[in-house]
Amino acid sequence: MVVTTIYLTRHGFRVNWTLNPATGTYYANIPSPTNIPSDPPLAAYGVQQSHQLATALAKIENPQITQVYSSPFYRCLQTIQPFIDKLGGEME
Repeated sequence: MVVTTIYLTRHGFRVNWTLNPATGTYYANIPSPTNIPSDPPLAAYGVQQSHQLATALAKIENPQITQVYSSPFYRCLQTIQPFIDKLGGEME
């Protein structure tokens, strides 16, 4: 029997955005790198969390993490990038 271990994480603390309930339009105080207001980047605290996550994930040895899957949202990619860097890999 093959045993598979899956670790789930959530993105780090993000910059906030608001929704205008009358129009359904999203607004962000800080522009998103993707130019999509509902796709905000991590806040400074979220960046710190992403490095803490990378350190914690890098310590896992049994079983060692061999694959990473992520949502395409910018904040999710930002959250996992420090771990990918520690592994010496790159995102595809």
